[in-house]
Amino acid sequence: MRRLKVIIFTAAYGGGHKSVANALRGYFNCRYANKVSVEIIDFMKQFAPVADKSLYYLYKQTIKRVPSAYRFFFDVTDKLFGRSSGKIDLLRSLQVRRLWRKISRPGRKKAREFLAKARPDIIISTYPVPTQVLPDFKKSLNFYIATVITDFGVHSQWINRENDLYFVASDEVKKFLISKGIPAGRVKVTGIPIRPVFSRPVNNINVRKKFGLSSKFTVLVMSGEYGLGKIKKLCEELIHLPVQLVIICGRNERLLKKIAPLARRYRNIKPFGFVEEVNELMKVSDLLVGKAGGITVSEAQASGLPMIIYCPIPGQEMYNVDYLVNHGAAFFSRDEKDVAQKVEFLLRHPERLRQMQVRTKRIGKPLSTGNVCKEIMKYRYC
Repeated sequence: MRRLKVIIFTAAYGGGHKSVANALRGYFNCRYANKVSVEIIDFMKQFAPVADKSLYYLYKQTIKRVPSAYRFFFDVTDKLFGRSSGKIDLLRSLQVRRLWRKISRPGRKKAREFLAKARPDIIISTYPVPTQVLPDFKKSLNFYIATVITDFGVHSQWINRENDLYFVASDEVKKFLISKGIPAGRVKVTGIPIRPVFSRPVNNINVRKKFGLSSKFTVLVMSGEYGLGKIKKLCEELIHLPVQLVIICGRNERLLKKIAPLARRYRNIKPFGFVEEVNELMKVSDLLVGKAGGITVSEAQASGLPMIIYCPIPGQEMYNVDYLVNHGAAFFSRDEKDVAQKVEFLLRHPERLRQMQVRTKRIGKPLSTGNVCKEIMKYRYC
């Protein structure tokens, strides 16, 4: 019997899109190795390499140096790609879509030629651009399109009524898609795919020993892929509280070097570079301080770990901020001092922290990856 051929299209912007793609591939390879072959392709790098380099550089520099400009771009494109009942807005939207088709024509041609040779059965998109491109030739090439939205809100570029399936983080996102004309049966509330290890318990004593941690109240600080915010200043604000600080710097060696002098001076700071076992550190922590990326938020929810959101990217991450705060699973902080004040508040009011933990677990979807993969297999063979 021929194995089902799945291609996952993703992109490097932000890291979350690739993380979702890797989680899905890992689950397919583990549970359906004899039934499915999976390939991950960076859509922009593969079909628009020149534009990809420029856009990635602009994205990275804008969110780090001029986040308000990124927010403006995000809001404007959301309105322009969206469909409105107003005649002027509708005309602008149609004009933008025509312009988009002209600009993207070379990439569309490359994508079609590639898919005509690859002949996938199902394409999963974890990035919005393929969602706009693929429906043009899905009938002629006979494949299904499934889109995984990687935040708790929807930019209009994700929306295309020709998509066969949508996998979303929450009921709120599903209701929004339905309001935009997507049939309810095509939208599945599965959660955002994360690595299955986040659904597994850990031995807290062994984990603390492994990372050299005590059983003291632990605040996990994650700087995100681009090291946004003033992490050193944040540590200086938190250092005098009766907490243990675990700082994950990722592959940001510059940040790790900045934190190192503080760690030598204060015994309650534990800085780390890239850590594969983030799930273990989340399970032994009491509170997470960091930006509100869709993957980080989903991992924290699966771990029952409340958040204090610090320095989110304006745009898509504000959807996630609203969702968490509205559900009582997080506080939103204005700056480093505000973070410290909120941590101190939770230290003085442990009952409030317990309440946040309960609410975080309630909205968590630790089995999200399996849910998506099972739905895809079920949909294809029904």
